[in-house]
Amino acid sequence: MKKILASILALALSVSVLTACGGGSGDNNSAAAPDASSSAQSSSNAIVVGTNPTFAPFEFQNDKGEMQGFDLDLLRAIGEEAGFDVEFKSLSFDALTAAVQNGEIDVIAAGMSITPDRQKQLLFSKPYMDASLGIYVAKDTDGINGVGDLKGKVVAAQQGTTGADEVQDLADKRQIGEAKILEDYNMCFLELTNGGADALVIDLPVAENYMKNNADTVKMVGEPYVADYYGIAMAKDNTELEQKINDGLDKVIKSGKFEELCKKYELPVPQSIIDGTAKVA
Repeated sequence: MKKILASILALALSVSVLTACGGGSGDNNSAAAPDASSSAQSSSNAIVVGTNPTFAPFEFQNDKGEMQGFDLDLLRAIGEEAGFDVEFKSLSFDALTAAVQNGEIDVIAAGMSITPDRQKQLLFSKPYMDASLGIYVAKDTDGINGVGDLKGKVVAAQQGTTGADEVQDLADKRQIGEAKILEDYNMCFLELTNGGADALVIDLPVAENYMKNNADTVKMVGEPYVADYYGIAMAKDNTELEQKINDGLDKVIKSGKFEELCKKYELPVPQSIIDGTAKVA
């Protein structure tokens, strides 16, 4: 975390107080987001949380261009329990890891899956969401009932996600015809419904959120596969912050606030998170 001059801090605090959060394009920050030039710890009691607001219901932009979502509310709740304030900064998903490593941000909260490769670069909190992957196709699609039916097919996924890793692996093994990796999940669903892709591999909670308003256009096939958990990420050596976040998360879960947030964003309440049995390989 960088130190900055008191005069700059006073000015930053006077013009960039963050309240609600939201999503949209990760590069089009709303006025509600922290100033892009602010350093990772803009006050002694605040952490800067990097997110990519194109991943509803976890992070997205509302009609006013303000960032909001489950992850942002969860970080606020954790901060209240752990005794720190939070500020949010919108970045592209692919830029988040470098940003936390170079101190531009302190924490990543962006529906980021805990994977072995990411654990080599980042320190993760306890899991906070079960987000296993599913296969989705256009509503009128026949003949695709699971991963075994994807040979020769064009399969889409969002870049930087475990879905993209899975799809690329299937392509490398020639179990699909083509991996189509797109910028955000909205583009993935658009490609699917327009016929540019035969199937889409994506996190179940995100797909379920999309299907609330688009149930007549897409459907899930087969059973969920590839276990996946989201975690809050930080720099590898930041064990002090990791402890604060884990302690705060435990308190948020115990108080019932976690379940409230799941219901607010119409997410399933993951029992493995509530009872602490979620395990990451």
